[in-house]
Amino acid sequence: MLCLSIWVFNLPTIADASLFNSLDPRLDAMPASVIMSGPESFTGQTSLGQDYFQYRIVTDESVRIQKFMLGDIKFYISDYGLFEAEDDLQALSIYFSLV
Repeated sequence: MLCLSIWVFNLPTIADASLFNSLDPRLDAMPASVIMSGPESFTGQTSLGQDYFQYRIVTDESVRIQKFMLGDIKFYISDYGLFEAEDDLQALSIYFSLV
């Protein structure tokens, strides 16, 4: 799953290495289906039958940040790396602090 996210986003770095090291093992499940539901927006189901979602949180083309959700797992993927945030507003704040 994480590989799909990185491939789609062409992720160059990991903003928070502790997030990468503590990723839930459920993220290792292979995607059983992937549906592009819009520009940079994906839904699907893993081989374990869990639904996942990845979508852009803002429409501004210059802000490259997406939210990834799988069950209760949630993190953000940007052109500056992976990071966790409580909500989209906090994610944008973190994103702009990395710019």
